[in-house]
Amino acid sequence: MSIVIAVIALCIIILIHELGHYGAAKLFGMNVYQFNLGMGPSLIKKKWKGTVWAIKAFPIGGSCMLGEDDIIENPEELNIIQDLKGCDPETMVNDPRFLPLSANAKRLLDPNEFRNKPVWQRIIVISGGAVLNLVLGWVLAVIICSLTPISSLTVGDFHVAQPLSDKGDSALMVDDRIVSVSGMKIISSNEILYIMDNTLMRGGDSDEHSTTVSIFGDNAISKTGEGALQSGDRIVSVGGVEVKSAIALYDELQRVAAEKTAQDAQITVTVHIDEKGNEVDENDEAAAGTRTHTYVETELEVWRVGVPLKVTLSNARIPVTIDEEGNATHLRDFFVQAAYEFVVIRDGEKVTLPQVTFAAAPNERGGISYVKDFRVWEAKKSFKTVMEYSLRESVGYGRIIWLTLGDIVRGTYGLNDLSGPVGIGGIVSEAATYTESFGELILTIVSISTFITINLGIVNLMPIPALDGGRIIFLAVEGVRRKPLNQNVEATIHFIGFALLMLLIVIVTFNDIRKLVTGG
Repeated sequence: MSIVIAVIALCIIILIHELGHYGAAKLFGMNVYQFNLGMGPSLIKKKWKGTVWAIKAFPIGGSCMLGEDDIIENPEELNIIQDLKGCDPETMVNDPRFLPLSANAKRLLDPNEFRNKPVWQRIIVISGGAVLNLVLGWVLAVIICSLTPISSLTVGDFHVAQPLSDKGDSALMVDDRIVSVSGMKIISSNEILYIMDNTLMRGGDSDEHSTTVSIFGDNAISKTGEGALQSGDRIVSVGGVEVKSAIALYDELQRVAAEKTAQDAQITVTVHIDEKGNEVDENDEAAAGTRTHTYVETELEVWRVGVPLKVTLSNARIPVTIDEEGNATHLRDFFVQAAYEFVVIRDGEKVTLPQVTFAAAPNERGGISYVKDFRVWEAKKSFKTVMEYSLRESVGYGRIIWLTLGDIVRGTYGLNDLSGPVGIGGIVSEAATYTESFGELILTIVSISTFITINLGIVNLMPIPALDGGRIIFLAVEGVRRKPLNQNVEATIHFIGFALLMLLIVIVTFNDIRKLVTGG
């Protein structure tokens, strides 16, 4: 059911985009020859008010055909068109050269043809789809803000068992209103999550602390024994290999876990626990069961708070889990630190907190994610706040998309991080598993659709051939030159752009299918 609803939502987003082109074209009296929803062979086709309306087999796109790509290659026809342009309709039709002209050539003599309209009108028509997508994104954000709690930018409480951001000289405090994070002004609460995660993905301002132990998980084995780690230890080497980042640290711990286990050097111990899971002596009356730990030992070098020299932990314990085939995986039982600069409004004054600290650990993308240990207050709901925060959410999504595009160019994200229609269906299906009612499912899909439609609007305006933004660039150049570019050259450039776009869609789709099948 969730996949079906996701496909319907995607079709609506595409329909709105194409209606943006169609509506703008009709506003200026332009001919619209065909309106397609989807790609591939037509399932339904009907002509209405001079336009052929078609629903196609594959719901992965759409088109509003204005005749802008029609090319006249016959030089004789081009000369006739030049001669007849500007003539009144009766003179044009009665000219003996008019009747033999091809259909495309006759279109070029129609004053309602797209290419015969002023450049500024054509730019509005081409940008109409993206603009309507952005408007739809705001409308959906209004719906979400009306039906769900509105998150403010003011710190409400610290809700995890071992919060870090409320400690130290750069501690956050309840009622702090967040202004910026890592130098970027915050508009919506969603941006806080994105900016902090992506600061780590880029190796941002938290590098100095990226191998420093922050907190331990429940029943952590790495903080026990002669080589016990302590909170605040900055690990500089694992098994003699220097580590300078959190990713390198966890990679080396995994390497050691695999190598030691392959050498059959793992150690398994059984401890007694009470009813709450706390370790106790086996003769203790509170002993209610046992727990088994498996680990390997290696040498760690650390800088320890209060100790002037580097400390060597010769028998540091690295917890592992071993599958049926004997392959070992490092069982992470401690978090590292991630520090960010926050600017907040506190008691009416702007305060800079240079090192707000959070726990962080590897994520499934191969990067590092922080542990958000605070929540923000809900904003009091009124017509004004719904309008304000829905606009904030829309603009915030737009900024996140723009930043992500920059990260893709820089290589922070790769093809594996991109998703097409199949991947979006998988995301919706996964999100649906966390919903408890049909109403929650619909709200989840509306929320995802908000991001998708804003994404479609922004990406379509990028100056890439075959996309709306690429066509707008060509129209702008035509406006400056006061004459169109060579049609064959423009058509070739757009064709190459379209072919590359289709290739990307195919690659992303196959990658989405692979991730759904393999789960990775």
